[in-house]
Amino acid sequence: MQTSSGLFVTFEGIDGSGKTTQCQRLLSRLAELAIPHLATREPGGTALGERVRDILLNSNYLALDPQAEVFLFLANRVQNLTELIIPAREAGQVVISDRHRDSTIAFQGGGRQLGLDWLDRLHQESLSIEPDCTLLFDLPVATSLARSQKRDTDPAQAKHRDRFEQEEADFHERTRQAYLELARRYPKRFVIIDAAVPIDEVTISMFTSLAARYPKQLGQL
Repeated sequence: MQTSSGLFVTFEGIDGSGKTTQCQRLLSRLAELAIPHLATREPGGTALGERVRDILLNSNYLALDPQAEVFLFLANRVQNLTELIIPAREAGQVVISDRHRDSTIAFQGGGRQLGLDWLDRLHQESLSIEPDCTLLFDLPVATSLARSQKRDTDPAQAKHRDRFEQEEADFHERTRQAYLELARRYPKRFVIIDAAVPIDEVTISMFTSLAARYPKQLGQL
């Protein structure tokens, strides 16, 4: 049972959903309001996590076994929770994580077809806490791919596409549907935000949702 005054908010969505941009906008707003907060990301976050991130996203590791992916993500996640997230949350901070448990369940369980139930159960058994709120930035896969193609016209960005961004449309559709299934399973935790609308409208929706949900901590948004 999570009883501290802090919050743990995660940002989720398929590639191209704009979640990282929205994450940065929320962090900027928290800083403006002088609300104590901590930012992290997965894979990454800790020194160990950044090493793991290089393996998981590096295109040189295209043959990485899907189950190996899962346990690398999970090792990163446990370290991130223990070292950063739990202490900050218990200290009353708002913790913002760009991806967390639901990414693995959606991308590996849905996209890689390892099964949502197994990965959901694995996380329930392995992690001591779950997010207070998960913002799911949802949009059609066709829109996601169109955004990626537009970004790829910039050679500097195209050459840095990670292992998951290089997957086919079917992979991303399975991932999106897995996310939506998780939102159906956990309606009290998930907030679905339409990420297909203009970026400023997405930001307004995000701020409005969080302020209404947590008026004491985030009512100023």
